[in-house]
Amino acid sequence: MHGESQFRKPLILGDKSYHQITEDICRPIEGRAGKLYYVAFALAFISMLWGWA
Repeated sequence: MHGESQFRKPLILGDKSYHQITEDICRPIEGRAGKLYYVAFALAFISMLWGWA
């Protein structure tokens, strides 16, 4: 199921399971939004209200 390429270096270093790789990929997506996200959302919302007015 898993083979090593002879032409390039491995993309995943260490002895990780598929579950650990999935957790590493999904952690930033499933985490809480930062302050910058809420600032950008507020600016977009204010712009939308300005457009309606």
